Amino acid sequence: MKQQIEGLSVEEPQGIRAIEAHAIEGRRLRYYDYCMAAFAIILVCSNLIGAAKVAAFDVPGLGLVTFGAGILFFPLSYVLGDVLTEVYGYARARRVVWVGFAAAVFAAGMAAFVVAVPPAPGWEGQEALAAVLGHPVAVRSTPGRGTAAPLDIPLVATPVLVLDDAPVA
Repeated sequence: MKQQIEGLSVEEPQGIRAIEAHAIEGRRLRYYDYCMAAFAIILVCSNLIGAAKVAAFDVPGLGLVTFGAGILFFPLSYVLGDVLTEVYGYARARRVVWVGFAAAVFAAGMAAFVVAVPPAPGWEGQEALAAVLGHPVAVRSTPGRGTAAPLDIPLVATPVLVLDDAPVA
């Protein structure tokens, strides 16, 4: 089926059809809630769990490379955000990003509070808990992630047509 986009005739792939955003308004979105939960969990876990562990790999040609283990899973949030933008649209993807950011801020605040509360007499795990949950990377990375992800969504939402190897926005 051919579709007119800004005066250009574009062939739609078989089984895929373009719809307007208002056509799905008010309808139940089958996987949207799961994607939102996965996005928030990835942000929280990569901030709190991953930031506390420094990993090291011996890479041929580079030698020993060390990094925070959370960096291994954080890119999944960008992939998920891009998929959400393509499938559910800009507004819903932006909502997921803000929910994930709010969850990360809340988790970082909760972790800081838990570390700050005085331990019970005789409990010997305070130093270990502070080392894991009180890691400064988790607190410092939250604002960066909160600004980078909302900037990624509009870039993905901008439609680009490729005709004769020349991009036309």
